[in-house]
Amino acid sequence: MALRDFSDEEMVILKQITLDWRNREGGNARKPEKLTGIPAETLGQVNDVYIARIPVGGLPALNENEGATGSSTTLEDDTPNSIVCDLYRIAASGFMVPVGLSKRVYNISTSEIAESWASVHRDKFGKWIAAVSTGGGSRILFEIIEADFDCCNSVKVIVIGGPCDGSPTTDDELYVWDEAECFLQYPEEEFEDLVGRRGFATKLYIDPLSGSATSTSSSTSSSSSSSTSTVDCPEAENCRWVIDQLCCGDPR
Repeated sequence: MALRDFSDEEMVILKQITLDWRNREGGNARKPEKLTGIPAETLGQVNDVYIARIPVGGLPALNENEGATGSSTTLEDDTPNSIVCDLYRIAASGFMVPVGLSKRVYNISTSEIAESWASVHRDKFGKWIAAVSTGGGSRILFEIIEADFDCCNSVKVIVIGGPCDGSPTTDDELYVWDEAECFLQYPEEEFEDLVGRRGFATKLYIDPLSGSATSTSSSTSSSSSSSTSTVDCPEAENCRWVIDQLCCGDPR
């Protein structure tokens, strides 16, 4: 009987059958769960990596502090969002080819993943996780639209340029923070002149014990006026947009 070569599609199926057999209870002769306390069907899994198609609507970012405690230091409060994605591979032809599998993919980052291709992997406990870039935070180009001296560590901006994939998008409004304490340090009479200026901001994690920006429900103006101004300032979340460049004046 003559042997024949298996096609790429058949090889994928055979590999999956082999992995499934190895991960069956009893397939691991040494019973590693006795040593680790982790069930064999999860400990024995190979950390597969696939290409996933994030569907229309995208994959929302991680929800932080969703639990009962609401504490920024309680990591167990964080809940990653997920969505079912079709898995693909790059065929010999160079085209994306579906492998016939759909998996629920989790997003553990604080940024939304837009409709796009994404690398995903399966961890030792069987969860599929979208790859998270560690090369730095997302960056935006902004224009200041509101500046209040009573909230002098932050200003409200409109996004005029953002990441090619993900959020925020053009025309989104958000707050940026002066963590370096060198961009927004102007006297009260000049603070409103910041409106119209443009700059860049990067989304960074700021340790709540070391960050300069704080949550302020009411602030007292440091002007020579005897009146007290009460302003609702934005809350400084741990992951926030931090100014890293600001132009010297209105470019127009």
